[in-house]
Amino acid sequence: MSSRTILGVRIYSQNICKNNFSTPVLLEWLKESINIIFLQEPPWSCIRSAPSTVSLEGDDVIGAPKHPDWVCMVHLPHLGEQHLRVMAYVHSRLSLMRPAIRPDLIDHRDVQIVSLYSKGEAFYFMNVYSDAQHTAIDLLSREVDRFPALTYMGRDFNIQSTDWDPGAATQPRSAKLLLELASDLGLDLGVPLVPGPTCFPFNGVDRPSVIDLMFVPTREGHALQPNIDLSLRGTSDHAPLVVRVPIVPEHFMVERWAIKKDSKELELFLAEVSIGMGNLQGMPVGSPDQIETVASAMGDIISAAWHHHSSEVKLCLRSKS
Repeated sequence: MSSRTILGVRIYSQNICKNNFSTPVLLEWLKESINIIFLQEPPWSCIRSAPSTVSLEGDDVIGAPKHPDWVCMVHLPHLGEQHLRVMAYVHSRLSLMRPAIRPDLIDHRDVQIVSLYSKGEAFYFMNVYSDAQHTAIDLLSREVDRFPALTYMGRDFNIQSTDWDPGAATQPRSAKLLLELASDLGLDLGVPLVPGPTCFPFNGVDRPSVIDLMFVPTREGHALQPNIDLSLRGTSDHAPLVVRVPIVPEHFMVERWAIKKDSKELELFLAEVSIGMGNLQGMPVGSPDQIETVASAMGDIISAAWHHHSSEVKLCLRSKS
């Protein structure tokens, strides 16, 4: 591995709805572009059989999928406890940063903290699954004084609120608690580059909503914009979120995703958008619901094309773009 300084980590997060096939596919697809994968509701299945004194077939060993390029970060449950609902994978390229899971900070099936070290400084990343009863949010709000300042917190919070979802009807108490918690941990809500729903109910009746969130350092809150990557949603009802988080902030001021003017990438971006928009021709627009469907599809087309053809650029005070 190169000894060069790593300025930031690229995070992928998704609730994969206990799908046994999603994890191995993601580990292979994301090995070149992502540094940390945070999963919610991961699958737990038999990964091998162990010798047994009572069974010729052996005892089932329950665990998580493995991949040679990734280190699975999971604190196994205590005897008799239910399976964990959060899991992380850290790419081996970060091995010199001594990635570690931190049960000393929190030991709970719905929350995990992963730490990295760079130049003597620790950086903490929190992976959260909060159920419909808001178990994790209530726990974290009670225990907030125990935690160090975080570099990242996300993602399945199961809260519909007007704070981040224009289609929501109310601002529930749990949303207020979450925002206060994030502020206490030095974080702000990261607003997606192209806002839109993150959860698409399987029943086809409930409206798509925003319940998956990423919180990033307050000083970078308006600069770090997560991407809702619908192209990698797969069989889950939750779309993945992707963000790059700085871990050596003094090296730069702001990072943006951009497409250079008059570049080949711009041509490809415009071509992909044009083809996508052309495919929408003929869709009905005779009612508000139909208009909303078309508008959502247009946003998805632009978001996917931007993700495919944009690249990161660093801006300083002297930048002209």
